[in-house]
Amino acid sequence: MADVRLSMIENSLQEDEDNSEITFIEQFVQDVVDFSSQYGSDISISYTAYNIAGKPSKFPDYGDFPQAFVMRTYGNWWNEAPSRRQDFMLQNYGKIISHDFIDVTFDEPVYPFRVSVYETYNPGSVVRIWAATMSAPIRWRLLWEGEARLVGHKPHIFSPPINTIDFPTRMLRLEFDHSRLDYYTEIDALLLVGTRMPTPFPSPADNLDSKSDKEAGDLTRKIMDLNIHSVPPHVDLENTLNQFLAGDYRQLLRELEDTAAMLIGAVETITKVNSGSFSCLPDETTNYVFSYLDLPSLCQCAKVNRHFHQLATDSLLYTKVNLRPYWHCVNDGTLASLDR
Repeated sequence: MADVRLSMIENSLQEDEDNSEITFIEQFVQDVVDFSSQYGSDISISYTAYNIAGKPSKFPDYGDFPQAFVMRTYGNWWNEAPSRRQDFMLQNYGKIISHDFIDVTFDEPVYPFRVSVYETYNPGSVVRIWAATMSAPIRWRLLWEGEARLVGHKPHIFSPPINTIDFPTRMLRLEFDHSRLDYYTEIDALLLVGTRMPTPFPSPADNLDSKSDKEAGDLTRKIMDLNIHSVPPHVDLENTLNQFLAGDYRQLLRELEDTAAMLIGAVETITKVNSGSFSCLPDETTNYVFSYLDLPSLCQCAKVNRHFHQLATDSLLYTKVNLRPYWHCVNDGTLASLDR
């Protein structure tokens, strides 16, 4: 797939003489920023996360090498152990659950074109690849996601087709699912291939934007032709406004106060009726049903009506909140809103 995309780019550049030549930059990991676990200790150089930095040292050899990056678990024994951590809000997890991650940086920011993972032992555990922005606050964009695979006992370069992003990056995150492995997986190196400039392919969104801009321009011209956007010159705005504030405005305020008093009670009744069959249930029962929803679903329920908003934001639903699946979009503002 990557070779086909590269061929398409080269053909496009040959047809368009105005395009400048695109250079593909290949670079291996420069530094390790963060990781969830490693088999080796911090005072050792064997099986540590920092072994992923630099060019491959063992590939294409296959086997158990101390010079590789190894995480702490494999298979399901970690989840079946009596000392395992009990997860909560399991409904927040999707079909693919990751067990470990590693954040790495590269020397030069590029627009990713290909990501290659050099696996030298028990390959097939990579399930997600993310790219991070360079400016604060850091935002993450998903490049690829897929289930863990059984590749077999052989060296393997995992290079999946990745999504195109609209910003350059020098930081990637890999997520791993070890549940299908019969022993530890080992990563020798990580290669990022990209360009300094985005590849010259117009997206469908660009075409839609240009079409909407054209339609907006036509509509604006029609309004201008009708001359309904301006106030006729014969209207005395100053006197008209003074008369309204002196008389009609006060009467309008009194009428609005009377109307608001009647609507306050009616709104509560109407919103609960609009909750459908849930309006027949006690709020405690509805809250119990809501306790099985994940966080995005609770947010959607809070938008239905005032009744659902009151129930979906009940503090009892948030005594324990599992934000692990949403690490890529949680920030200080998210935590502050939960603290209210």
